[in-house]
Amino acid sequence: MVTKNNKLSIKNPKSMTFIRIFDSNINGSLPCNFGLRNIKGVGIRMSNILRKILKKDISYRLYDIEKADLEEIVSIFGKSSRKMFPSWLVNRNTDFLTGESIHVLSTVLDSALQEDIKRLVIIKLNSVNRNNKGLRHLSKLKTRGQHTKSNGRRGKTLGVVRKKK
Repeated sequence: MVTKNNKLSIKNPKSMTFIRIFDSNINGSLPCNFGLRNIKGVGIRMSNILRKILKKDISYRLYDIEKADLEEIVSIFGKSSRKMFPSWLVNRNTDFLTGESIHVLSTVLDSALQEDIKRLVIIKLNSVNRNNKGLRHLSKLKTRGQHTKSNGRRGKTLGVVRKKK
């Protein structure tokens, strides 16, 4: 029996070793707290609150999870339950476009981040007295005034090349 949904897919529940939910493959042998943290956008606090909403023990393994619980996780992050979490817990506190406090996951989180960076670049290009935070994000540089001469280097680092004697 294969159940297919756009957010989750389940094969045989008795022999489930991996669970696919929100474009993430989660190892079923992990405890509920650690397994849910593999979803992009779900951290330590959010996974602990999800476990408490599902009323599961802290040692509960994900391979024992039922289909109804997985569907409840999907519905928690759906549009109908946006007011379920306080504003300090969600990762999009007062979204720029909608003005709501929402919690976004997986690819929606990536696209929201790219839209924010594009918006910051447009702010810099259209005005004179704004900061250059968007341009520094595009260049993958530090944005909060840190020194960049010797710290925060990316990729392959090269040392100082000495002159031959």
